Amino acid sequence: MEQLHTPIFSSTLWLGLQDVFHDPEKPSDFTTSVMSALEGSRQEWLSTLLAVPVPHTEAPDEFSERILALQNFISDCMPWLLPKYAALAQQIEILLQRPMESFTLESTPTFIQDLDRGLWTLPQTSDEHTLRLCSELRSALVTAQQKFEQLSRQLHEIATRVDALARATDFLPLLDPGRHLLTIGYEAARDRRLGSCYDLLASESRMAAYVAVAKGDIPQECWFRLGREHTLVEGRPVLLSWTGTMFEFLMPTLWMRTLPETLLGQSLPTCIRAQRMYVAGRQMPWGISEAGYSHVDGEGNYQYHAFGVPTLALQPPPAGSLVIAPYASVLALEFDTENALSNLRRMKQLGWMGEFGFYESADYSATAEHDPGLRYAMVRSWMAHHQGMSLLSLTNLLAGRPFQRWFHADPRVRATELLLDEKPVQMVRNELAAHSHTTVFRPHAEPIVAEK
Repeated sequence: MEQLHTPIFSSTLWLGLQDVFHDPEKPSDFTTSVMSALEGSRQEWLSTLLAVPVPHTEAPDEFSERILALQNFISDCMPWLLPKYAALAQQIEILLQRPMESFTLESTPTFIQDLDRGLWTLPQTSDEHTLRLCSELRSALVTAQQKFEQLSRQLHEIATRVDALARATDFLPLLDPGRHLLTIGYEAARDRRLGSCYDLLASESRMAAYVAVAKGDIPQECWFRLGREHTLVEGRPVLLSWTGTMFEFLMPTLWMRTLPETLLGQSLPTCIRAQRMYVAGRQMPWGISEAGYSHVDGEGNYQYHAFGVPTLALQPPPAGSLVIAPYASVLALEFDTENALSNLRRMKQLGWMGEFGFYESADYSATAEHDPGLRYAMVRSWMAHHQGMSLLSLTNLLAGRPFQRWFHADPRVRATELLLDEKPVQMVRNELAAHSHTTVFRPHAEPIVAEK
């Protein structure tokens, strides 16, 4: 429900539009006009932007759609900001006193009521043009009030529905009572739990275990039954996962905070370091995770596999396999922002982007049929859950980690946060430290060549 109190016109919107319109590939008079408006003061950019004419085409581009959406929102929900009503602001005190950053979904309906009263009391001695504008604006305020009430009602309904779903979800039937671990699923047709369990802290299972403990569905002991085996990367302890994927280590961090100087706080940056080391010297981007790869079935569908770094894996990937997934680098933004952004820029320069963002992967495997003139086969597809994780990670980076903030705002989650404060390890068993020697990928005998 934080959105009810968040400014509608925060600096995030202003800066976001600047990023979108900064240095477009094909500048036009329209994009130049928009950028000129955005470069104005934060108090004046919106009024200037509302006056920019949007080109009318059968297939509007991203730039036109964004500005048109903003203009339509203002017209429907906040019509007093339209340039044609600017003259009224000099005659109605409430319009002069309200800064743009103060409008929220919760407060604006009250402002609309106050503005309507101010317009109603406008002296009848005003000129005909002013009175006509006043009448038009009052009519528009009726629609605006309805729009805000609808938005607020929808947010409340979504929050209520989501909370009901969370409360109704019972993890206890998935709990193996002997091992005190969550099983991987439940076979409804036979009314039985599946036999295998998620049992590693460095996996997505830590998210399910944490939520289940926070809700009181399973005992706290289950969290500490998750495996915490470690290896070493450049002498630094790091948790082991099943397959050494970026997904296992970092996906839960989209919602769950990672505290510094803790077990997870020690492992997650080191996991990214291991990913970078694995392809160091091979002149290629980094970032390995479960992903679609170049092999297709009889119907032409790309196949899917958990690719990872052997250094971090209890079950290493097939020999000679190497698949770089751009979404893995997006997940790394919280812990190694500079290197992750540099890596993503490199992928873009290599042409790894399409209509819907970064492609699924680039398959460097020894068994893959590489694209002509390249060392990899480009998997030109998009998987919804990888795109979704990328959007969440980017939003966390740009907007102050809202998904983590919303998750930890729940009292049940806050009451369980002590579990995340587990101290880091200081020593690693010799037999597990042996993993640290498997850090270089060598699928071919030929010398390394520059990327094309």
